[in-house]
Amino acid sequence: MKRFKQIAIFLICLILGTSFQGLQPAKASSGDYGVATFVSSLPSNSNKSTVVSLTKGAGFGWAREEYTYSSSIDFAPYDAAYSKIHGSGLKILGLLTYQEGVSHSDWKNYVKSVVGHFPGVSAWEIMNEADNYLSASDYTVYLKEANAIIKSKGNATVVLTGLTARKEVYPFWDGVKVAGGWDSFDVLGLHMFHDGVPTEDSFNNGTLSQEVQKVVNSINKNGGGKRIWVTELGYDSNNYGLTNQANWLVQSLGIVHGFSEVEKIFVFRLYDHGNGLGLVTSGFKQKESYGAVKNYLSGAAPAPAPAPTPKPTVSAAPVSVVSPTESATPTPTITKTPEISPSPSISPVLIVAPAPITSAPATVLTRALGILNKVKLMTWYLIGGGSILILTGLFAFLRFFLRPKVLKKP
Repeated sequence: MKRFKQIAIFLICLILGTSFQGLQPAKASSGDYGVATFVSSLPSNSNKSTVVSLTKGAGFGWAREEYTYSSSIDFAPYDAAYSKIHGSGLKILGLLTYQEGVSHSDWKNYVKSVVGHFPGVSAWEIMNEADNYLSASDYTVYLKEANAIIKSKGNATVVLTGLTARKEVYPFWDGVKVAGGWDSFDVLGLHMFHDGVPTEDSFNNGTLSQEVQKVVNSINKNGGGKRIWVTELGYDSNNYGLTNQANWLVQSLGIVHGFSEVEKIFVFRLYDHGNGLGLVTSGFKQKESYGAVKNYLSGAAPAPAPAPTPKPTVSAAPVSVVSPTESATPTPTITKTPEISPSPSISPVLIVAPAPITSAPATVLTRALGILNKVKLMTWYLIGGGSILILTGLFAFLRFFLRPKVLKKP
């Protein structure tokens, strides 16, 4: 009976201990995160080195670089950027862009030239927000051609064009499926520029979490089997303020990374260029967002969010969010803003009005973050308790089976 009790105690300690160990929160991995670097756009080698150093220093594992379409590419700026990025150990997501009216023959020559020139690029994104200038069926033809070339030259990941997370994108993905392109890419690209606090509605498309879930539902509707790479995610500090940019960006990274369907997330962008989307200024001075993202990637807890600053709101007229893009040289790539009801004859108009925001959402967020920090602390206590339980059970087990046997006198 005594032996049975000791075995039972050991098993209970083992089960409880391993259960507590399973509560350990997942740590952000640098291999899951990247940033749009635009190294090839920088004029000097010194600036190129600075951007690569800042990218590595923040803890990113990937750099997203654009290779602008041209019938005759000058590889010099791209070679210099590739050498520094690839030489630093960063992986590269290359963006292949589109020029309106390009023939399929010229497109294939461009893809062959770029992909063949940079065999070390780990993944290729096929066009930037292609739903703004191509139908799903037309895009699928270009996609199939690019996929065939890329796979013939290696095993790089093929990313379906990054589309902004809005209602109009779901029919586009349906169209790619109908046109037979679902097997011509590995992961689905997504751009996320949420308007304000991630836990609040944006452009009547739901919270950030709801936006991701809608994408997951769309994938499942078309047969599933595809993971998501968020190839652009960011907040403009010119619109939302430096502190809100930092806090909302870190919150967004945590929310999106919480979906098992999401494999990679790329922040847009590293340095400012004509806007405040960068983690550092155009002069490479670190903003609050750089430190916040660095802490997030290192596993440190983010600071509580302050009260949101007034942000622009959009009227009920056909309005869209501009998804930023940049080329190493002037590019004809079209980046129209997403329209609520697509109409080629209507130019999207952004009507901005100051919208005062109360501090109530910030109070709720602050309290929520405080509770989460307490839960994290309790989790670590439980992890420690689980380790003790495992060791206690193991000690009892060994003590029983390894003790010397005492022979009873006859």
